[in-house]
Amino acid sequence: MAGRRRRLAVVRDASERELAVARRRARANLPSPVAVTRDVAMALLEVEAGCRSAAQLERIFSRELWEEIEHRIGRRGGPLPSGRALITVHCQEDTPGLADMVAVVRKGDLVRPVAIRLDAGGGRWAVTELRWWRNETDTATTPGRDGGTS
Repeated sequence: MAGRRRRLAVVRDASERELAVARRRARANLPSPVAVTRDVAMALLEVEAGCRSAAQLERIFSRELWEEIEHRIGRRGGPLPSGRALITVHCQEDTPGLADMVAVVRKGDLVRPVAIRLDAGGGRWAVTELRWWRNETDTATTPGRDGGTS
């Protein structure tokens, strides 16, 4: 195996194995996580500018995350963000169907990250974690891949 390393994943119980299989199956039929992240980041900017209803984000967020942040996403006013507001999107998908994403966006004179975890376990991409420049929207604790928190 010259030049090729195998990655081992520790799967603790049957439910985790089932979820990993569901993610892998769903992933083949889903759009690029980069495209989904681009859309979510732009939608967040549009909500903050008052050009879009926050309720439109509910369908892409996991139920648990939406319940935690729906009252924190607010309209602040401002100009409609242009396509230039999105600078870049970075993707890390070590496990098929579980993608850690960072979109870098421009809001006025500031450049900020929007960190998103997308999970395909339910047969579609769902935002299960969100961190962006407004601290009050950060999820309280972020479960790590090893079950800990970060």
